[in-house]
Amino acid sequence: MLPGTMAYFANMCRLRDLIISSNTGPLEMHMKDFLNLKSVPGLNRLALDYVVPTTGNVFTENYAPDIEECLKEDAHLPALDELLVSGDGLTQHMVARDILLPKTLRRLDLICRETGVRGHLIPFALRVYLERNQNLERLNIKWEYDPRTSYRHAENPRVQFFSNNPLYKDRSTQFLPALARLTSLTELKIDGLECFKDSLSEQICDLIPNFPNLKRLTLRPTLSPASQAIPSFTVLESIANSCPLLDWISMPTKWENTISLPERIPSSPHRLPRLWIGGGRHPKDLRGSIAIGRYLHTLFPRVRHLCDPSGGVYTQYEEENPFSLGVNANLWDAMDAPAVRSDDPIGRDEYFWKEIEVLVGSYHEARAQAIRELSLQ
Repeated sequence: MLPGTMAYFANMCRLRDLIISSNTGPLEMHMKDFLNLKSVPGLNRLALDYVVPTTGNVFTENYAPDIEECLKEDAHLPALDELLVSGDGLTQHMVARDILLPKTLRRLDLICRETGVRGHLIPFALRVYLERNQNLERLNIKWEYDPRTSYRHAENPRVQFFSNNPLYKDRSTQFLPALARLTSLTELKIDGLECFKDSLSEQICDLIPNFPNLKRLTLRPTLSPASQAIPSFTVLESIANSCPLLDWISMPTKWENTISLPERIPSSPHRLPRLWIGGGRHPKDLRGSIAIGRYLHTLFPRVRHLCDPSGGVYTQYEEENPFSLGVNANLWDAMDAPAVRSDDPIGRDEYFWKEIEVLVGSYHEARAQAIRELSLQ
């Protein structure tokens, strides 16, 4: 962005939709310019895309992560409904705490692009957003590489600050209480963030009953399933009974050698048509496969698709152009693509789940045939 560009917004008070993408420098270089956004109070939809800095780390000693003072401040953009922020942890923190302070969001999308020390700030930014926007309906958070950046991380002077401060030992506690109060959520996606503790999946699963309107759920907090505590398959029972409107689930599950049928099933047949629960341990024998198929068919009698990690949404995060590799210009479209896992592809065990899909399909056919025979009697 050229110097002084943001000043023109003072004359665009009717602007409703805005995308700002910077290929030249991180957000901290443009902080003062963002004061001009206050001149567009009717802005409804905003996307901010900032590259990860490769040199000149400016996360200085005088930048404190404290957020208490900003939780009750007035919103800078009082009509903002949708916000997408793409950048490293410091970018996410600055936008949440210092630049926008939104209070009316219905949709929040965060593309977090860095796993170094700056990533420690992401849970604090989340707490700001969730405590200030309690009518949030769609919350999507994912991690991605920035293809426009060469990752050369210099030694950060704040490493000792984070490693020695007990506040950062359990960063999930910064935002989980606020997340639990978002009873209006219809979409929740946490995909590939390494800044959280291993048990985040299990902790969020405990909160799922608070979201009865949930329609889409993606819960894959870390990039490698080997580094996280994967929930037991029995959590699906709680999800099915708490969220009758779900039409998509993506989360790794751990299947035991002994698999019993669900103890409690929804009072009406669940509407869920597709899910992707690959990435965890599962039985390798035929008996185990049959048990998994019976369990899923009992809990989700309308499920048809079990081996498609994309959930039927085929979008790309990266985009090639004649000169280089970049990011999909439609940032909301890029947000829908699963986080890239170079060492552990999201589609691992896809063939196993294809077999389960065929097995579940045979149950559907058998039930349909039985209904037809009964109707002829």
